[in-house]
Amino acid sequence: SGYEINNFSKGILDMYAEQQIRAKELVLGIYGHFSEGEEANMKSKKLADQVVDYMISKGVDKLKLKIAYMGDSQPIESNESEAGRAANQRVEIKIIL
Repeated sequence: SGYEINNFSKGILDMYAEQQIRAKELVLGIYGHFSEGEEANMKSKKLADQVVDYMISKGVDKLKLKIAYMGDSQPIESNESEAGRAANQRVEIKIIL
C-alpha cells in the first residue's frame, strides 16, 4: 500500500489490542485521515485498513472495530507545509464503548 506502521505505532496498537482482548466488550474506533486531494478518501481507507488488519492479526475481533474513512475532512494542521500534510495523514484510534 506504500505505507508502513512504524514500531512506535505498533507498540501503541499492541496496547489497544491487549485491552480489547482482556475486556471483550470494548469497541475501538479506527479513523483514517489523509491530507488532501482527489484520492484523500481512498488513501485514508488504505491507512485505516492497514491498522485494522494489524489489530486483527493481534487477535482483536473485527466486529469490535468500528472503521471510518475521514478523507481530508478533519485536518489537524495546515496542508500548506510538508510537516502539516504529514500530520494530517494519520489513523486515530479511540475506545468508543
